[in-house]
Amino acid sequence: YIADYFSSNNFSDYASLPWTFRIIHKSLACRCQYFGFGDNCCLGEGNAEVSLSLEDLDIPEEEKLALVAEYRDDVCREISFALGELIPVPDGWVETTTTTT
Repeated sequence: YIADYFSSNNFSDYASLPWTFRIIHKSLACRCQYFGFGDNCCLGEGNAEVSLSLEDLDIPEEEKLALVAEYRDDVCREISFALGELIPVPDGWVETTTTTT
């Protein structure tokens, strides 16, 4: 139903997205700086592209992996919030949760 939302609303470009998605996109685009990936991790016009380069960080590999996991979790939380706020769940939709160990 999420894919249907985007395809049925004909969002042809960034400017046609709902305001919340545009704000979430911009706020996430430079979170890489907060996590220590360097001043140049936000590239492209309007900081629309993020480039994470772990090779430049002078920290142990274990800390690099932890940073990546935290960054990924942060991105997933923000996107999940935006989707939950803007896209109504269809009647009769059954949410399933899968966990891995």
